[in-house]
Amino acid sequence: MVGNKSAMSVNSGRPDKSLYYFFREALPRHPHLDVQFMGHYANRLDVSMIAREYDAVLLTQTDDPTQVMALKGIRDESIPVVGFASDPHAYLKHDMLKMYADLKIDHTFHGFHPAAFYKYYPHNLKYTQIPFGVEPRLYKTVRPWEERVDDYLVISGILEESRNLPQRLYDRWYRKRPAALLPNHHYKLRTRCSGLPYVVHTRDIFPNQGTDQLPEVLSSFRAAIAATTTFSTVKYMETPAAGCLTFMEVTDQNQARVLGYEDGKTAVFIDESNHQDRFQEYLDDPSDPKWRRIADAGRTYTMNNLTNDTAADKLYCLMRTILGES
Repeated sequence: MVGNKSAMSVNSGRPDKSLYYFFREALPRHPHLDVQFMGHYANRLDVSMIAREYDAVLLTQTDDPTQVMALKGIRDESIPVVGFASDPHAYLKHDMLKMYADLKIDHTFHGFHPAAFYKYYPHNLKYTQIPFGVEPRLYKTVRPWEERVDDYLVISGILEESRNLPQRLYDRWYRKRPAALLPNHHYKLRTRCSGLPYVVHTRDIFPNQGTDQLPEVLSSFRAAIAATTTFSTVKYMETPAAGCLTFMEVTDQNQARVLGYEDGKTAVFIDESNHQDRFQEYLDDPSDPKWRRIADAGRTYTMNNLTNDTAADKLYCLMRTILGES
């Protein structure tokens, strides 16, 4: 990379564990990235020093107003600023356009499809899809297929919770919020699947599992469900990485096809109209060898193409482009 130290200055904030693995482990181990973590010190960063010493600034929390204070003066410098995009609908909670302007963000990236980003943001903002979240060492070893539960499907992640609230609380916390900020807007099919008698949720059997334990939890089952209504999430990669036959919600709305999985080859595609039929096809004969072939192919594809290491490489290529390198 062009620059004084071939490095990036990263304002690391307080990311969750999956982001921690990407920013704190995958980026530093990339052979062509020299990363310096600057921390989250409002009013204490010397922006002029950053511009002299580093090639670019990478922000991990573009919806955090305190970063405007931490990088005060950034607009007076020519150093590129790359932001890790928040969920697209965060636009509804913050004045994101002003924040992007104040931070002089030149480019943003995340794992979701560009259509989800541009649903809320103008097209003059530059966005690149970089799927991330599968930390290779956590998925290096998974449970053998023969030892897995085969008569249930497992599901993980947020569900629509408001249906279980008293009406008074529902009215207070849900009805007045924009639809895009409600879980059921993003997890309709996931919530519906969770109510089926042969589907179990990871939190019900392993209530205290975290990111580190998720591969072990998922790989206790032969089959799992990855379903997000509006855009694909890290679940789409974590589940096949764990060696599960992945029933994957793929629609024109969530644009999950761009991840590269193939129906009947590396995953089994589902939607609101066919999911129960596809589940039942598996449950009628879970020992059919084709299910294991799909699961194995999905795991191989994921580990070769959709890990934190491949994401770091894509970010490196993006940085080269931004810096004007060929």
